[in-house]
Amino acid sequence: MYKVIYSPQAEKALEKLARKAPRIAKDILDKIEWLAENAEAIKHERLRGTKDFSLHCGQYRIP
Repeated sequence: MYKVIYSPQAEKALEKLARKAPRIAKDILDKIEWLAENAEAIKHERLRGTKDFSLHCGQYRIP
């Protein structure tokens, strides 16, 4: 299992989202924790033209 460390920008964005849509913020946090627990078992694909990966939760993309 990986340890998740949130950047200050991510924490601020999650706090803002939690005030507007607490259920969505919880779903995103749950998805990030799920990834930390299952990262070794899933296939990761880079975004085209970048070194980055993307995780989706509903209509939200988690960079």
